[in-house]
Amino acid sequence: HVLTIEYNSVMELHKLSTLVLTANSLQHLLKAALYGLTSLKKLVLVETNRTSLSELPIGHLHTLQELNLGHNSITSLKLPEYFANMTSLRHLSFFSNKITSISRGDLDALREGNRLNLTLVLSLNNIKSIEPGAFAGIHLAELALRSAFESSMMQTSLQGLAGLQVSRLIVGGFSDSGRRQDFERGLLDGLCQVQMEEFFFLICLRDFEDDTDTLFNCVGNVST
Repeated sequence: HVLTIEYNSVMELHKLSTLVLTANSLQHLLKAALYGLTSLKKLVLVETNRTSLSELPIGHLHTLQELNLGHNSITSLKLPEYFANMTSLRHLSFFSNKITSISRGDLDALREGNRLNLTLVLSLNNIKSIEPGAFAGIHLAELALRSAFESSMMQTSLQGLAGLQVSRLIVGGFSDSGRRQDFERGLLDGLCQVQMEEFFFLICLRDFEDDTDTLFNCVGNVST
């Protein structure tokens, strides 16, 4: 039932490496609420009533490696400029939020520096559109898009990943989803402009037709 973290509340915790605030409906996070956490590596804000990234007072947490914002009501993936300085970040999760679109410029902060070790989790959002160029020039270790699209929007949304370079791309649903999708010609054509090493396509396809050879047209160079 923590509702507020006030000014300098934790400033003496210089050696704290992990802070978990799960299921506390934080209503007020003052600008200096987390000031003093100079060694923080993991911050978990799951189910904390977050609606926006701009309100998070974390720009000074340069040692942060993991930021978990799962199960909130964040609607925009627009990363504040301070993310460009969080070069130690390895895991950024927006699992089960309310992100419906990704626009060009939303991820600009990730274009700064070396992000080859960063995992970005967007699973269980209801993404209806990704603007062309939104992922252009982005380098990631992993991008997770499980149950992130309506089945009818997958083909169009994947086209928005053009220009992405990623070691591992995960697309599809979860094993207990029970949904089957008809095969569409060119379903994965959007991946022709994505550089990736490993591709996980977690989906149950049905009604294969004679043109199923198009399924792997754009993933012929992956190792896994």
